[in-house]
Amino acid sequence: MAVLARCGLQTCSVQRKIVDKRTNNNTNNTNNNTNNNNNSTNNNTNIMLRDEMVDGLDGPEGCYLVFESASGGRLMIFYSSGKIPKNAVGFWCPGPGRSIQGFKFKRNEGRVELIKGIAGGDQNRRKYFSGWCQFIKQAKAFDGYVIKFPNSEQGVEVDVIGYKKEEEKAYELDLDAGLIEVGPFDAISVVPKHNPTFHGIHKMPQQIFLESGNTAGAATAL
Repeated sequence: MAVLARCGLQTCSVQRKIVDKRTNNNTNNTNNNTNNNNNSTNNNTNIMLRDEMVDGLDGPEGCYLVFESASGGRLMIFYSSGKIPKNAVGFWCPGPGRSIQGFKFKRNEGRVELIKGIAGGDQNRRKYFSGWCQFIKQAKAFDGYVIKFPNSEQGVEVDVIGYKKEEEKAYELDLDAGLIEVGPFDAISVVPKHNPTFHGIHKMPQQIFLESGNTAGAATAL
């Protein structure tokens, strides 16, 4: 539990650092547009370079969900033992007694493409929600704890709903507030921020939960 507590403290610092960085960057976006366009070709082949990491802060060991504009918009997984990607939209760390295999940090420098072609249009945006579901499902496999980094400049703001089969009950998970354990949940739904699908409706069969989640965004059994 001490390891998890340390992970939680580090993750909150990471969250604040990323949000502060995004707030400061809002004033510089116009000046940087030309440079970003000139560098787009390089970003297609080599993402998360040194200058795409947050400076001055070491993060906890775990897995980041990263939004990249390459390949028509894509979500990447980045296994890290310290480096923090600036474009991170989420993070999970393994639960007590669990650890991420060492090869995941070494293979392709910890980078894995999760899903691409997520920019523009409702259908592509659903891929973004699906990517989040896959990310949380991976965390579940490690009895993990998940947090979301709000105020993303490029990603889509989402709400995450957990479901417990034994109770036939849905729970709104405030991942913006801090690390939340996803191990106890049997299914997950990711929908656009403030989507009303699950507002005030908590008791339902799992199949209805999954169907409703997939209609509004994306959902999967864990």
